Amino acid sequence: MRTARSRYRNILDHFPKNPRAKSALSVLESKHPNLSHPPKDLQQQILALFQNSQFTKFSQILSVAVAEFPTSAFLWNLKGMTSKALGDVTTAETAFRNVINLAPKSADGYCNLGALLRGAGRLEQALRTYLQGQDAAPESPVHW
Repeated sequence: MRTARSRYRNILDHFPKNPRAKSALSVLESKHPNLSHPPKDLQQQILALFQNSQFTKFSQILSVAVAEFPTSAFLWNLKGMTSKALGDVTTAETAFRNVINLAPKSADGYCNLGALLRGAGRLEQALRTYLQGQDAAPESPVHW
């Protein structure tokens, strides 16, 4: 199952509007939802490394986990936060945009992307991102 999912994700990386790949991936993930999210013990291991500021080891494990679970907004959000902490703005931006695509009603992606853009001096884009997040996730006023 993971191989099929990886192949469909690879197709969608190159051809994001491919209807057959989108449909097949959707069916695959709806029948096997555990393929979309890492097991709880892996999530806890990753979070522990992040919280202990072990960014190098964390980054290595996270890269493997993201490849294994490319539809996990949780992992993409952590990848964005780590990339930002390591000064890799481009990778962080890509990761936060993936969070928004995977979980469009979650405030985390918008908030983190907005903060990244603000920190990079891209104030108009940051404001637009915050406003989009407020529209998409109005139930999360603490983020705004």
